[in-house]
Amino acid sequence: MTQTRPTTTVPPSAAPGVLSGLARIQARRYLRHPVYLVPVALLLLGAARHLLTGQIDAGWDQTLNWALWLGIPGVVVGYRLAVTEDRALSLLRSTPTDQRTRTLALYLACLVPVATCLVLMGVYGLVDLVHPPPAGYVVPVPPTQIGWVDYVFAVAEGPVACFGGPVLGVTIGRWVHFPGAGVLAAVVLLMVELVALGFGEVVPGIGEAWASRVVVTLQPYVYWGATDDSRTFTALRPGSPAGHLLYSLALCGLAMTAGLLRGAGRRETARLRRVGLALLAAAAASFLLALVG
Repeated sequence: MTQTRPTTTVPPSAAPGVLSGLARIQARRYLRHPVYLVPVALLLLGAARHLLTGQIDAGWDQTLNWALWLGIPGVVVGYRLAVTEDRALSLLRSTPTDQRTRTLALYLACLVPVATCLVLMGVYGLVDLVHPPPAGYVVPVPPTQIGWVDYVFAVAEGPVACFGGPVLGVTIGRWVHFPGAGVLAAVVLLMVELVALGFGEVVPGIGEAWASRVVVTLQPYVYWGATDDSRTFTALRPGSPAGHLLYSLALCGLAMTAGLLRGAGRRETARLRRVGLALLAAAAASFLLALVG
């Protein structure tokens, strides 16, 4: 269980330096965590195998990989960073920090898998140039089919998923401390994603079935893919990639707001609640855009 560290006031002039210093510490912890290192190693091995042999491993994809291999495991990493931060910062007890600053530092450390995702996207893209996916293989929707704007929004869901998973883990770590809570949250999120993805792929007439579209659109991450013969716009359903990206970002903001509420004073709590209501409204509006756009 996380122990309560002494709360002190950080002078305004020193606050940015303290926050950046703590963020660097947490980022290094993230980079060393086995639940981060193992999926990254597997992704790199898959890219190397594809480059050397031309064979595509199961799960090779330029968008879906990031949510499944970096985003969902990131829930566990974020949770562990949050609940073990006192041990990690035991040498900094004299540093003037409050819980808000420490929580923000943890959220900044969640940019590590985002940067990793962007690097791996470049690696996978280069490998695809050498060995293009075989005919009939599901690949990201080509920009020539939907336009560059929607293509960018669709692909951007990968890095956002890599941020949202760890952020959720940090937030859970701020509020829940029973053993296995991080793993349980990751499993629940994985099941939600797999059920929604499978539901969208197997239900006939997904474009006309509104109940199905609602279920698929509600998930934090939506896969936008198409077969290379361009017979389909997405593997799941029609809609707005831009709308769903905004929806995913709003969910990330809501998770961060919930985490910052832990230990906040009365005035800060009131401000965060207003921010949360605004983000909730943004999530609802962007969800509707994603559904009907």
